[in-house]
Amino acid sequence: MMVDTEVTDKIKVFISSQCGIPKYDEVREKLKQLIEETGLANVYLFEKNRQGSTLSAEQEYLYEIDDSDVCIFLIDNKDDVTQAVVNEINRAKAKSKKSIYLFCNEKEKTPTQIQNELMGAKGYRFYVVENFTDFVATGYDSLINDIVKIYKLYTKNRLIDPEFDDYEDVKIEAGFQADESMNKSILKGLDKSKNFIVNQMSNFKSDIKKTNELDDYSEDFLHLVFGKRSIREFNTSLLFDYLENQQSSNLHKVVKLRWKSIQSYWQDDLSSCLKHLKDALNKAKEYSLPKWLIQDILIDLRNVQGSYGEERNQYSLQNDAQKEIDGMSEPLFYPILDRFTNSLYQELDKQRIKERTQSPYSVTFGNHIDIFAELVASIFAIAIYNGSLTHILITVDRLESIAFYLSEKYEEWQFRVLLLKMAIYRGNKKQINSYINTFNDVFGKMNSNDALDIYEFSKTKPIKHQRMISTLEAFKHLGYFFSDYDYANIQREILNMVNDWIEEENRVFVNGNHIFEALKANHLRMDNNKVAETCINAITKKVYRFYDDIFDLLASMGLKYVSDQNSKQIILLVNDIIKDEDKRDKVHKLLDAVITISRTKPELCDDLHQNVMKYLPDHSKKVYQIETMTDSSGYDEKHILDYIEEIKERNNTQGQNGLYAGFGSDPYKTILNIINHNKLEIAGDLANLIIETALETLLNKKQLISDKISAIQLIVFIAKYKNDIAIKDNLYKRIVNNREVVKNVKNDFIDRYTATTLEFNYLLLEVLCGVVDFRAMFYVISRYTELDDFEKIEALKAVNNLMNDEYAEKIDKDILFMTLQFVLSMSNDKNHDVRFFATKALLQMITINTEKTILTQLSKIMDFDSGYIKNTIINDFDQLIVINPKITKLMMQKASVDNNYVIREKGKEYLQKYQLED
Repeated sequence: MMVDTEVTDKIKVFISSQCGIPKYDEVREKLKQLIEETGLANVYLFEKNRQGSTLSAEQEYLYEIDDSDVCIFLIDNKDDVTQAVVNEINRAKAKSKKSIYLFCNEKEKTPTQIQNELMGAKGYRFYVVENFTDFVATGYDSLINDIVKIYKLYTKNRLIDPEFDDYEDVKIEAGFQADESMNKSILKGLDKSKNFIVNQMSNFKSDIKKTNELDDYSEDFLHLVFGKRSIREFNTSLLFDYLENQQSSNLHKVVKLRWKSIQSYWQDDLSSCLKHLKDALNKAKEYSLPKWLIQDILIDLRNVQGSYGEERNQYSLQNDAQKEIDGMSEPLFYPILDRFTNSLYQELDKQRIKERTQSPYSVTFGNHIDIFAELVASIFAIAIYNGSLTHILITVDRLESIAFYLSEKYEEWQFRVLLLKMAIYRGNKKQINSYINTFNDVFGKMNSNDALDIYEFSKTKPIKHQRMISTLEAFKHLGYFFSDYDYANIQREILNMVNDWIEEENRVFVNGNHIFEALKANHLRMDNNKVAETCINAITKKVYRFYDDIFDLLASMGLKYVSDQNSKQIILLVNDIIKDEDKRDKVHKLLDAVITISRTKPELCDDLHQNVMKYLPDHSKKVYQIETMTDSSGYDEKHILDYIEEIKERNNTQGQNGLYAGFGSDPYKTILNIINHNKLEIAGDLANLIIETALETLLNKKQLISDKISAIQLIVFIAKYKNDIAIKDNLYKRIVNNREVVKNVKNDFIDRYTATTLEFNYLLLEVLCGVVDFRAMFYVISRYTELDDFEKIEALKAVNNLMNDEYAEKIDKDILFMTLQFVLSMSNDKNHDVRFFATKALLQMITINTEKTILTQLSKIMDFDSGYIKNTIINDFDQLIVINPKITKLMMQKASVDNNYVIREKGKEYLQKYQLED
């Protein structure tokens, strides 16, 4: 007997291919019909579902990918992919969508670059069909088999759902309910609050089964905490009526005063907030309320006093409230709330332990969000009940901790967005940077909607100066990801805010620590004239405390896109500072700004040049000349000879009488940079002198490891630069016969280098001389899995130093392949800087034998790595398109649809330059 059953919550399938071409439209329609006939899924086809809409076509199909459960990509090897399909593939990857790729090799057997990049890719399946019409049957079979496989994993207990696995309800012991504490039964019906918190972390919605009046007020106030409503929309009178029936008369009077302080806080009135808190504290003491309640009020008072002092540029190591807390004999204790807080962090720790000890054959299903949300909702409800301002505010901190755990465990993009959102709201730039470093793919998948959502949330902080900090941090980190329309409005908001701050007589100093960093981070997209005018305004208003930040901004931005009128005004102000010894000595970034200004507007810098040569110290003049002189060969050689003398002096004095010195400058790297930056043609005598001096360092038993490493890199650079057989023969004789002396070093207690880095650099020197031991090379490379990120970065710098100027073509193939394997592994490292230098090395190592492997990896990097790394690849597009037009075109397409403004604009420029647009 057949029974018709309607599946109410169907799978959403997105089918992607080229559009508007009959053969593609036909197979898409047939595949759609076949899938929908199962009754298990609804299928989206752009040409079928597109109706009148205010959204652009791109917005519509990208949003549909966001809402889909599975994406199926149909790609004919002969046709390859269009820019729109590349965009859809990137979006599906960014949103971690389950994806099935089908490739047809009927008319072209060579796999597409997209297929090559899927080899070994985690979470992506692909199938190859030999006939175009087979897309229909294979697409259908692939989807159905995937659904069946998931079900089989479930029935064999290989899907673990932590939402229901090994979790015990938090039990509140009667003994922990101190006098004037709330009735724990109230906490059994908080589904509305819990659901709200769940929705901040995911799109999951659950039914409201248990709720109560406190839950209503908690959920209402959560809307304030997360910036969805204003304080005027929260009805405190109804809350007070409810609490009056739940609390003793004396407790209720104190809680009402605490709630008045909360209202004042959300109205940005810290003075009134403090007054109400002091009144609440006095009443609590007068009524002899429990110590834990008095302590909680004191904590609120301490924190608000800190914010109040910061607002007025008044700081103290310990305010009155903290002194009173320190003077109490009772330990800090908050009945019930402490138990829930401890349970939350114990649950996070327990899940981390389970994650590390889980069987590799288990598949995790679910993410524990429901449990975490229940605990946070309980903590929040207790804070609402008692009027605990601090615990209401640190709800964001608790979600940040949960988001960090979820980001550690899962690759879902929404958790990284949540983590960044909470961190930016809090405004601690050190913490923000640490999260970005830890999850440094965070910007690889950022889109304009994510960026705007975080920015708008940052603007909801109640206290004005704190709101400005979080807004500036959002602009600093997300500026390149806003849409053009949003960016125009946001730039205007930021500049108005900054200029208002500059004009204020009693400006809040702490905000200045964020202003110029935010402008610096956005200078490639901002109107440089507006930025220049802001700098002029700040210098004119004598904002001395932030001159270093201002000149650091000018050093990055330069004056290339600044009008001559504004440029002249900036140069005039810089001249005044240079001539004033007192001001000059306090601005540490002055020289950097002067160099950039001179490079970008040399025609306006005659007076600036004269003042630099007249007033700056000799060392600064030397650096200025090296960096700015266009025809400076005479100066360059003189400076090189000076640095050679400095090296000789160090070799003579280092270790004398048992004294060792570290230095803040590196003359070896400076010589290398002078030659490299200025493309200096050095004579044979000077080259020999440089190498001979660096060899003295290597053969000095008392030299530090850092000096020997720098000396080796300088020798490698010069010997390769001159490409003189006699030089290499001399090196071979001097080094091989003194191998142990070279490796004999004095370890500086502040030196981060290890013997492995010295050994690696030494082996690259042997590669140059053609005498490297393969086994030694293999052994040293294998040890890098155990070393820290600093050592990896230094090794990659050494590889770059050897391989640049097409030197990869000249070394032994086996050594090249061994080194390439090492660099490829580093290009997937978790550390951003390791990946950056690995990418630079890959670009240097392209030969006829490594081309396909390296370019495929570079194309993968173009998917989701940082803008800095992508930009490094883009800068080599002119060379790469000659080597492999097909893969380079795909990278250009990826760049042209990138979410980062700078990368996107450069991608479009290259497609237009080579006339490769669809």
